[in-house]
Amino acid sequence: MSSKHEPHEGPVDGPDLRAEGLRLAYDDRVVVEGLDVAIPSGRITAIVGANACGKSTLLRALARLLTPRSGAVYLDGRSVHSIPTRALAQRLGILPQTPVAPEGLTVVDLVGRGRSPHQTWWRQWSAADEQAVHEALRATAMTDLAHRAVDELSGGQRQRAWIAMAVAQGTPVMLLDEPTTYLDLAHQIDVLDLITDLNRHQGRTVVMVLHDLNQACRYADHVVAMKAGRVVGEGAPAEVVTAAMVEEVFGLRCVVGDDPVSRTPMVIPMGRHHESPDAPAAVAVPGPHG
Repeated sequence: MSSKHEPHEGPVDGPDLRAEGLRLAYDDRVVVEGLDVAIPSGRITAIVGANACGKSTLLRALARLLTPRSGAVYLDGRSVHSIPTRALAQRLGILPQTPVAPEGLTVVDLVGRGRSPHQTWWRQWSAADEQAVHEALRATAMTDLAHRAVDELSGGQRQRAWIAMAVAQGTPVMLLDEPTTYLDLAHQIDVLDLITDLNRHQGRTVVMVLHDLNQACRYADHVVAMKAGRVVGEGAPAEVVTAAMVEEVFGLRCVVGDDPVSRTPMVIPMGRHHESPDAPAAVAVPGPHG
């Protein structure tokens, strides 16, 4: 029996997040050039690619943390740079790769900080904020750890605490930069299952940068493959993750077959010690994902 999350049926109403003609650079170094991408609303999108291909740079631009040299990012038809900061923070949240909490900060206080976009000088902490924090702790299975210091938690627990803060922020769009980094395999799956729960049960649109192609295929509805600052493929995992794409993007020969658990594409790398000198440039086993 397949354990892959149930697919969405029919169109999903929600935020429209897209980028058009993006040119992104750090000083004189151009990282992304002429990039167009549309994020499916109400779905999980995984951005994949080799190191330094522009994945995290694109995510930062989507979150308005990096100003494009040209082109624009649009949320519901408006440039994100024209949306007031507080209003944008109520619609779109980002979890960076290695967030750092102040020493001694408790989980509940960290999660409470997710409510700051909803605070004003005339509207301070409310019953709605309290409920949002309670629900975020419950959704991430962090209630029992609410009064523990964040810096005392394990890596997986810390990641869940940060995700709880993003949940409490209440944004319809969540941007996650390598949410499984530094976690062991069990905690990686725990975090990805949690992200899927948030998408399926709360309708959050999720965009995450992932390194593991097989996890991207299992957990994402939509995959964006990048190389050298450009999108070289996007669509359903079965359409994008092929042996030819893996060789083009990662320079790696592989076999792509069916994951026996989820029935999604499964990438099996060859490596120099497991291929013959005359092996073809790209090999795929028979089946729909070849």
